[in-house]
Amino acid sequence: MAKEKVEETQEERDISKIQAVKELIFGPDIQTFEDQFKALNERLDDLQNQLIDESNERESSVHDLEKKTDNNLSKLEDQVQKELDRLKDKKTDRAVLGKLLIQIGEKLQS
Repeated sequence: MAKEKVEETQEERDISKIQAVKELIFGPDIQTFEDQFKALNERLDDLQNQLIDESNERESSVHDLEKKTDNNLSKLEDQVQKELDRLKDKKTDRAVLGKLLIQIGEKLQS
C-alpha cells in the first residue's frame, strides 16, 4: 500500500513536471491549443458517427435493392417459363394438328 502511494506521488510529480514544461514551451496559449484539440476531436467524433450512420443507411439500401432485384428476377423467370410452356403447347398443338391433317389426307387418298 505504501509502495502504491509512493508510485502515485511519483507519477503525480512527473505529470506536474510535464505540465510545467508545457507551460514554459507554449506559455499562455496552451489552453487555446487544448481547446482547439478538444474541438477537433469532437468534430472528428461527430464525423465518424455521421460516416457510420451513412454506411448503415447505404447497407440497408443495398439490402433492399438486393431483395427487390431477387424478387423481380423470380417474377421474370416465372414469366419466361410460362411463355416457354405456352409456346411448347402451341408447338405440340401444331404437331398434333399436322399429324391429324396427314391422317385426313391419307384417308382422302384411299
